[in-house]
Amino acid sequence: MGTTVEFNLPKNAYYTWLQNVYILKEFRGLKLFSRMFKFVQEKARKMAHKGIKLYVEKATKNSRQIYLHYGFNFPKVEIIEIDFTSNQSNGIFSPEADEEKVR
Repeated sequence: MGTTVEFNLPKNAYYTWLQNVYILKEFRGLKLFSRMFKFVQEKARKMAHKGIKLYVEKATKNSRQIYLHYGFNFPKVEIIEIDFTSNQSNGIFSPEADEEKVR
């Protein structure tokens, strides 16, 4: 698990982001996430961050239940992305082509 810091301009606040949260099956049930989360939460509070965020896949129901248990909520925000490795996008921004699509 890693962390990074985000400054959210509209909220004028810092957030800690959890990244790559995954506990191998053979280590589950040992309260590893609980200890890591407590450590990160204490550090974020000491740095006066407004909160903690993370990305979670919609399909991971067990993970979602764990995060709810720790006080996370699922805001009505949708993440959008461009995946340069997919066949869905050529990965090239063209203002002229985009203007034509909008008209």
